[in-house]
Order: sequence, then C-alpha cells, then structure tokens
Amino acid sequence: ILTAGTALNLATDVDTAAVNIGTAAAARVINIGNATGATSVTIQTGTGNLTLATTGAGDIVVNSDDTLLLDADGVLELNSSAGAINIGNDANAQAINIGTGAAARTITLGNSTGATSLVLDAGTGALNIGTNAVAHTVTIGNSTGATAVVIDVGTGALNLGTNAVAHTVT
Repeated sequence: ILTAGTALNLATDVDTAAVNIGTAAAARVINIGNATGATSVTIQTGTGNLTLATTGAGDIVVNSDDTLLLDADGVLELNSSAGAINIGNDANAQAINIGTGAAARTITLGNSTGATSLVLDAGTGALNIGTNAVAHTVTIGNSTGATAVVIDVGTGALNLGTNAVAHTVT
C-alpha cells in the first residue's frame, strides 16, 4: 500500500474491533517506521495495557542515541527471575545517581533475609557516608545479639573525631 503523499488511515473509525498485524502463526519480521530524518513512532494506549513481551530466548532491546526516560505515575519495578540486574555495568565513566531529586525519600539497599549481604566498593576515589553539610545521625551496626562492627585500615591512620568541631568521642 503506497500513500502517494497522503495519510494512510487504518481503523480510524469509532468501531471497537481489534486491529491485527502479523498475528498468524508464522515466524515474521515486522518493521514499523524508519531511521530517516525526523521520522517518529508514537504508541499510545487509553486505560488498557501496553504489553511488550517475548517468549523463550528473544530479547527486548531499547536503545537511544539521546535520552531514554522511563517514568511512572505508579510503582516502577525492575526485576529478573533468572539473572543479575545490572545498572551502569558498561565501561562508561558517567555518574550513577539514585534518589538525588529534591524530595524527602528513604533509600533502601538490601534486605535481612538469610545470607543477604551488601558490598560497597570504591576505586582510588573516596567512599563517603553521611558527609554532606546537613546535621544528621549516622548509625553503623546495632545492638542485637552477636552483632559486631569491624573497622580495618591499611597502612594509613584510623581517625575518629579529628575535625575542628568540639564533640565527645566515647
């Protein structure tokens, strides 16, 4: 079907019948749109769902040479039932920001189920916890059962309360 410079309308009437494209039981490649100039593709739904699904080994790939914005008015979940969840695992030297918007949030990492552990690693840059210029309590550890807190250092010093502010170290 060629449009010869005019719009091609498919199912633009007020009927509620389904519009099916490539739904027969045959392996097909279905292309929509192209990468020429200012070509754009818009997918909209009303109160129904937008479902992107693949079965078996088929990947879902989303790639943008500009910004990829993923936003939800409700819950936003990112889960994997059969592999790691990787964020920022390409070798690109860009910041990863979590919860940095100007809103009061509780940021939770990890859980207390079984042998769950949390690893915070840093290269030659610093690892700073609670070092912003806001008065707050920083708590490390708890007093439950056999809880222990271990602080190890290499050949450098272990300093507690060495800034120029009057305080008590107990």
